Amino acid sequence: MKNSHVVKEAKRVFENGGGKALDYEDVDFEWWDVPGAGYNMTEQFIGSARVSITPTKDGRIKYQIDNTTDRNSGSLDKGTQSIPRDPNYLTPNGTIYQRLIWWEKN
Repeated sequence: MKNSHVVKEAKRVFENGGGKALDYEDVDFEWWDVPGAGYNMTEQFIGSARVSITPTKDGRIKYQIDNTTDRNSGSLDKGTQSIPRDPNYLTPNGTIYQRLIWWEKN
C-alpha cells in the first residue's frame, strides 16, 4: 500500500500543500486504476480510501489509510444499501472497516 495509487495521490496533495497535515483526504480508485495496481490484490481490494498524512515532532511522517468495504465495493456503488456488521451475529455481505498505519522517516 505504501506505493499504491491512493497514497501517491495523497502525497501529491500533501506536498502541494506545503507539507501541512492532511486529514482524511478522499482518494478515488477507479476501474481504470486496476492495470496500474497490477497483481497487488490488497490495493485492488482496498480501492478508494481516505488518507491522512501527518508530520510528527520526531521528524517522521505518519500515514493512515481508512477504508470501508461492503457489498457495493467493486460494483461501482450501484445503489444497494450497506449492511452494518453486528458483533453478535454472522453478517453476510456486511461492511468491513479497515485502518492501515505506518511511519516513514522524513
